[in-house]
Amino acid sequence: MTYSYFDRKTSSALKGIALILMFVHHFFTFPDWITCGVEYPWQQAFADQFCAPTDICVSLFAFLTGYFYVFSRGTIRYSLRKITDFLISYWMIAIPMIALAAWSGCYTLSKSGVVYELLGLNSTVMSFCWYVCFFCIIMLALPLLTRRISQSAVMDVLLLLVFPTAALNIWYALEPRPLVGAVVWNLRQWWPCVAVGYLFGKYGLFEKWMDTFLQRGEKSGFAVRVVLPALMVWAAFRGRYYIGALNFGSVTFRSGDYTLMLTSDIINAPLFLYGAANLLLCCNGFLFRVLEKIGEHSMLMWFYHCVFFNCCRQFTQIVLYFPKNPVLVLLNGLILCYMAAVLTEPVRKALVSGKNRLLDALRICPVTEVRKK
Repeated sequence: MTYSYFDRKTSSALKGIALILMFVHHFFTFPDWITCGVEYPWQQAFADQFCAPTDICVSLFAFLTGYFYVFSRGTIRYSLRKITDFLISYWMIAIPMIALAAWSGCYTLSKSGVVYELLGLNSTVMSFCWYVCFFCIIMLALPLLTRRISQSAVMDVLLLLVFPTAALNIWYALEPRPLVGAVVWNLRQWWPCVAVGYLFGKYGLFEKWMDTFLQRGEKSGFAVRVVLPALMVWAAFRGRYYIGALNFGSVTFRSGDYTLMLTSDIINAPLFLYGAANLLLCCNGFLFRVLEKIGEHSMLMWFYHCVFFNCCRQFTQIVLYFPKNPVLVLLNGLILCYMAAVLTEPVRKALVSGKNRLLDALRICPVTEVRKK
């Protein structure tokens, strides 16, 4: 039986780190997004250096999605249950935000516009929620692609990583529709992280590769426990600045040559997560608990922070950037979104629980147990 390398508390703390990186990415690495009059003389130089590194947050969430999928039963019913849980959580926030934006005059209601927002295909109100559509697609794809997965690592890499990536590269190059093209681009960019996460979980590569390489154990020295993990985190983080994609040549399809590109995050994501997880073992105190709490509410906090950069940003950014000091701005955004998430979490749980009871009564998407460490 395979078990997760990360226990529940560690996985929550890792999500907390990823969410903080997301907030830094959005708050400070796009100077043109700030419209409330606050200016930072250093912001452009900071953006040039750290826009790509902080964007690793997406690959961390994508990797963990594929990784933890290994420890579920991996059925279509399980995926449908996860998708409906996710969509209800999203709609619980998106619908009031759309209504508020329309009431304030910042957003013009239309059937297609609202539907696209609710599916994560439009970002006028829910600015950073393209991942909603991506999540639904990968949760449907995973049980189909892993149903007949072999015990051969080579075949698994081909079926999960190489063939889908090649197909997505070709599809993106040929896709004429902008909306569909955007969805395909996201899949081409981030599906490899999901696939590699699944492979790491299935074959226990954190234990077999990284623990073995570092010779980790109870008597490990300071260098193995702290220095090397810290170097791994920094190398993965800064590595995105220097190498964003890996070029694996080209494939020929219908007399056309198409470049086979893979995000460098297939290396950066596991390296970062492994290093960060082992560093967290050394700070099992206040900082760990803070990161854990943020991670537990990371999904709702992600949804809520859209309000600072959507069509209402001329009003909401005043609240976010009021402290002006960048550290205080970050803390302000985290606290505001955390409070909103905590206050609405009981409502989310009630809605999801009611939906699941209904599905269980209809024998659709029955409860699925997930194996944990």
